[in-house]
Amino acid sequence: MSGPRAETVSPQAMRRDSAQPRSRMGLLVGGGLALYSVVLIASGTAGKQIDALLDNADARSLDTVANVWEQHIENMRAYLVSQVRVLSEDVRVRSLVMVAKLDEGTLNDTLADLRTASGSSCMAVLDATGKVKGVTGADSLRGADLGTAPVFTQAMTGSASDVWTLSDRVLAVAVAPIKAAGRVAALLVIGLDLGDSALRIAEKSFGGAGAVFAGERMIASRSSDPALTTALQSGRLGGPGVDSLIEVGGKGFRARAIRIGDSAAAARIVWMIPRSHGNNVARYLKVIIWSPAVVVVLLLAFVALQRPRTT
Repeated sequence: MSGPRAETVSPQAMRRDSAQPRSRMGLLVGGGLALYSVVLIASGTAGKQIDALLDNADARSLDTVANVWEQHIENMRAYLVSQVRVLSEDVRVRSLVMVAKLDEGTLNDTLADLRTASGSSCMAVLDATGKVKGVTGADSLRGADLGTAPVFTQAMTGSASDVWTLSDRVLAVAVAPIKAAGRVAALLVIGLDLGDSALRIAEKSFGGAGAVFAGERMIASRSSDPALTTALQSGRLGGPGVDSLIEVGGKGFRARAIRIGDSAAAARIVWMIPRSHGNNVARYLKVIIWSPAVVVVLLLAFVALQRPRTT
């Protein structure tokens, strides 16, 4: 009586059977790597788009700051024009400039009283040629000849306004003629400091730090961090309307210099804001963007650990 016949398996069949799991594993790993590459490229592209969006948001914030400043300056100029028209008709001023010999001391005292009453930063009286005959609140204008200033020519026919950059300050000014018998006998100048007021508006509305420069001199600044003063100096070096990226203490800032006035020697305001790349929202967005790539890596590692071991 014969027993059951044992079946033998050829070495070739054993190799085929063991190759099948390896082949499936290779397909899985290959597909996973391909998926990881796609996710990595997509995450990198999305990250660049987020960076561009954040940069655009920062630039728009500085655009808004610039627009607020321009509107603030225009409002100041309009206010000064309305004030100088009234003050140029003040009998106290007219009675002093109409005399044959001007009493500078009395004129300065009168201007000081009017400056206090009007809340202006400075006041001055010019003769018909543009020479300063009396001034209060702006000693750097004493004895100056302003006959070549564009606003002087405009004011000979009516009230006009401008922005002046002095050695130690920036002024929004308005000039009005003081007429006698149909001719211009003198001109009245009234001015308000621009520096600190413009910086206060930006700080209150947008945060950050800023400074006003007249030439190489910083004449006003507002910052809660003294370390930003040097950074503001660097930001000033950028051309008007050109943004500068500055790093201070490991933090990134975006700065822009804006010219106050039309002349080449006009003062500039520099304002800087923290870059959006460093805030918490940006960090969360980057975590979300790169999380799919991390998930794919973890899945690949899990699959690799499930690979059957050969004995």
